[in-house]
Amino acid sequence: YAAYLLSRKFEKPFVITVHGETVYQIIHQKRKFQKSKIAIENAGAVIGVSSQVVKRIAKYTNRTSNLFTVLNGYSTDSSLITKSSVEDKIFILFSASLIKRKGCDYTLRAFSKLYKKYLNTHLIIAGGGELLNDMKQYSRELGLGKKNGSL
Repeated sequence: YAAYLLSRKFEKPFVITVHGETVYQIIHQKRKFQKSKIAIENAGAVIGVSSQVVKRIAKYTNRTSNLFTVLNGYSTDSSLITKSSVEDKIFILFSASLIKRKGCDYTLRAFSKLYKKYLNTHLIIAGGGELLNDMKQYSRELGLGKKNGSL
């Protein structure tokens, strides 16, 4: 929204990137996200981080043009991966807000099955949110945790 205000003041276009959480909050008419909706509708262009986000932007805002999907990137170029002293370990990263619709519990449950078979597998959870304490408790119930190096 700040970009929108500055754009008006200096008569310059702006481009914004929108993630799923913003669209989710707009759909559910969270008051504080109505300014985000105004910014989306007035931006010179809008980038959504997935095709689903772009579809929802089009459906729930007045944005009809200059709407693009740019996926979060990664490289499959194996030369970018460096070897380390932990070559025998497999790391899985779960990076998201720890909220119900992200399926955090499914990730833990699936990982616990994987870990039982492959003890060199480690899950890294990067994120916080309303389910953080529940996730810690659930990981203990599943026999996971920092004690055995799996979480």
